[in-house]
Amino acid sequence: MKSFPLVKCPHCFETIKYNDAVFRCNSGEKRVDEYLRTFNIENGNEAFEREDFGFVDPADLSPQQITIDSEKHITGVENPNLAMHLPLQQRLCPYCHNELLRSFGKKETRYIAVVGVPNSGKTTYLAAVNNSMRRKSWNWISLNSEKSSPLDIVTDLYSANQIKTKVATESIQGPYFYSLNYAGENTKESMESHIVFFDVPGEFYSNADKITNSLANFLSEADGIIFIVNSAEELEYQKAIQDGSSKKLIRVNDILEAFEQAGITKNKKTAIIFNKIDLIEDEIGLDPRLAIFPRPTDRIINEQEIDELSRNTVSLILGDGAANPNSTQIALNRYMKKITQVFGTDCRVFATRLIRECGNDSDSYVFNSDGAETPFLWLLSKIGVFPVDGAR
Repeated sequence: MKSFPLVKCPHCFETIKYNDAVFRCNSGEKRVDEYLRTFNIENGNEAFEREDFGFVDPADLSPQQITIDSEKHITGVENPNLAMHLPLQQRLCPYCHNELLRSFGKKETRYIAVVGVPNSGKTTYLAAVNNSMRRKSWNWISLNSEKSSPLDIVTDLYSANQIKTKVATESIQGPYFYSLNYAGENTKESMESHIVFFDVPGEFYSNADKITNSLANFLSEADGIIFIVNSAEELEYQKAIQDGSSKKLIRVNDILEAFEQAGITKNKKTAIIFNKIDLIEDEIGLDPRLAIFPRPTDRIINEQEIDELSRNTVSLILGDGAANPNSTQIALNRYMKKITQVFGTDCRVFATRLIRECGNDSDSYVFNSDGAETPFLWLLSKIGVFPVDGAR
């Protein structure tokens, strides 16, 4: 009997195996899917009224009614509507009836939660990771065009030309499904896994009451967290006060306090990324030539290099105590202290400047994804799906 990996549904996070999926069917009579209705109501979507067809459970069928591939994966089942000759192939979670990708469950799956306030650069960071990973010598593949296409579209828009108008990403949420098939020079380093990113707008978790069951499940089940901090938040907040719109802003501390109340992120492997560093370089006296930005990772994660980079980043951005910190550094230090309090101490700190204004034209930007993948790959190495040089 083939041994299938245990995975968690990316929607309800119930544990399943590949062949546990049920299949959507057209029985000729439309009806509300009560499994989907329950899932949506439990997650705050009480207006859910979508009509769906029925479903077929392979467990109720004979072997002759089931299509199986060479690796014993159930790829389809006979359609109960005998007038339809093609087998059913739309896979559903047996618990919540949300759609599963055809490939989901074939490989070990890792979940990465991307956290940050609105306009901190979460989706732009993921686009930078996606762009960098595409250029690697190992396979990085979008598993589903429908689910992952929003992120792929943003990536294409940013990477197609060097200079272009900034892309609006407010409605981009995920989850995004990708496959990483790493093949190192040493065959023992070969690793293949599926990666699911989940990126929810910051207003959804700005207080504990807004953390839905689905979001709480994802954060508690996430193998690792990417926490994006807008380095220029303090400057933007002061500007908002002058404009009279500061009450509309969700700040880093709002999210951190909500997570602390919910108690669902403690001791998670976390990559803390201070984004938009270019906007505060003058404010904190940071020499833009200093090597604080991650270098591209090609073959392996060197833990010593990452640890040193993290220490240097903390020292140069947050201040090393040698001089009086300014208001921006005071705010960043306060966030850093709260982040480690909420997520635990097993974090590393990185800095990015993914989008920079081009000259004096505020509508034109330069997109730089080089090295953006390194914090992500460090996180994967910490959860066991990317090779690491652990020599000390």
